[in-house]
Amino acid sequence: MRNIFLLILIIPRLCFSQIDTTRFNKLQDQISSLSNKMDEVKRDQNNYSIEKDLLKETYSNNFERINLTITAILGIFAFFTFFGIRDLNSIKKEYREELEKMRKLQAEIEAKSKEFDISKKKYDDEITDILKQNEEQNKKIKILEIKEKISSLFAAKQYVSALEYCAVALELSPNDLLLLYEKGKILSKLARFGEAIEAYEKVLSKDPSTSSTIGNITELYYFKNQIGKGEILIKNNPEVFVDKGKFKLLDFFDLLKKYHNNDISGMKEFAKQIIDKKNPDLENSFRKDIWDFTDAITFAQGEPDSESKNVLRDILLYLNRTLKAKDLDINLDLKIFDS
Repeated sequence: MRNIFLLILIIPRLCFSQIDTTRFNKLQDQISSLSNKMDEVKRDQNNYSIEKDLLKETYSNNFERINLTITAILGIFAFFTFFGIRDLNSIKKEYREELEKMRKLQAEIEAKSKEFDISKKKYDDEITDILKQNEEQNKKIKILEIKEKISSLFAAKQYVSALEYCAVALELSPNDLLLLYEKGKILSKLARFGEAIEAYEKVLSKDPSTSSTIGNITELYYFKNQIGKGEILIKNNPEVFVDKGKFKLLDFFDLLKKYHNNDISGMKEFAKQIIDKKNPDLENSFRKDIWDFTDAITFAQGEPDSESKNVLRDILLYLNRTLKAKDLDINLDLKIFDS
């Protein structure tokens, strides 16, 4: 009984004893863990302290170096300031003086350059004028030579060649009135009356008082049956058509008008009036040396065949002294010399 009682007393103790042991072990583990953490904290503190000391030392060294560098720079600046400020000012002054000299020199060069350009332009203009004068002189000489050639060819009745030379000369001097007049004459000889009128009209537009041109173009107007234009010129220039002795130019133009009107009887009456019975072949009323009838003969020969054409042609041949008065009388049946 006593033993059982003892067991009852001992068992609870044993149970409690086991529980305390477990708690103790846990406490020991916690204490050990806290101890380790404390060791880590201390180690971190030591490392931080070491790094802090190193940073302080590094900063201190760098600060000293910066101070030394600034001091050196200031020293150098002070040295140059002290010993070189005067030289720098003198250099600056010399630079300004040289710069002013360069500006003056530049202004002088520009002035001389402008003066040179003006002189060069003047000489260029003079040379250009001389060249133009030489060119004009050469052109005039060449035109004169061509005019002489045209005159010689015209006299030799080489009208085609004369017209070619005339075209060349007009290319050199298109407003030369004498050349235009010669062109009109040559075209008339070639029976190109319309073109001849154009050439003469150009002459009249520049010089409306040229009597020879007025007479020639009036004849051409009558050839081309432009009677109205011819009559206007006659009315505006009566001094050109004044009678020269027995020569009546207006009667000749009237003969051409009768031809265009096919007035054969009027043309025959004109033929009777121009024949001088006393001296029919030597001194007729229309003198060959006063008016050239070759263009009119060329015109008549180029007209369509008709009785009026034959009458006009014979009259013109007589006026040109290539047909005898008696032959004209027979051809036209005038019966002047029957008695």
